[in-house]
Amino acid sequence: MLSAEPVIDVGHGPAVVRRQVYQLGNALYVDRLMRVSDAGLPAWMQAYRLATTWTAPELPVSGGDVLKAGVPAGRRVGALVAALEGWWIDRDFAPDREACLAELARLIAAR
Repeated sequence: MLSAEPVIDVGHGPAVVRRQVYQLGNALYVDRLMRVSDAGLPAWMQAYRLATTWTAPELPVSGGDVLKAGVPAGRRVGALVAALEGWWIDRDFAPDREACLAELARLIAAR
């Protein structure tokens, strides 16, 4: 049986839908969306259209970029990539590679 988490949220706009589609994948998001009955039809339709047409982008940086920045291999690399990915998602996937590398440098300096 599928977990009910995260709860599908169609009422808070396209950025939230994109976040959930990115986290779940298009097919699983649509499957869960089909079970949402308390959403207004316009918001539900917008979420459905987005989930069936939007292709999630790929994070513009990787663990290799963290290693190139001088961080030794290990758990910190994964933690930095995860923090950077969260920052990127919070900005609705807009930051490009250059912006992500700048944020990576900031994260490395701060930790």
